[in-house]
Amino acid sequence: MYGCCGCVAAVPDIWNVCAHHSSLPSSLSPSQQYRVTKRKEFEDQIRRQRQHLGTYMKYAVWEESQNEFERARSVYERCLDVDYRK
Repeated sequence: MYGCCGCVAAVPDIWNVCAHHSSLPSSLSPSQQYRVTKRKEFEDQIRRQRQHLGTYMKYAVWEESQNEFERARSVYERCLDVDYRK
């Protein structure tokens, strides 16, 4: 599922913010807003340091703590795709 600019992650449970969007939809609860904001922070860190495996691991563990196991698995799989030698 993709948003207006094709920026939404593979798991479409809530709207994700991209660089083109400066604010969150007002229909989100505070806990959903927290999750969207936290995910954006992790994704921004990964974009800046794609080879840093620790960021992926922290992100995946955080997703597990939110009981978002499909998302956590997706992050772990992305981590496995990183070629740390480049």
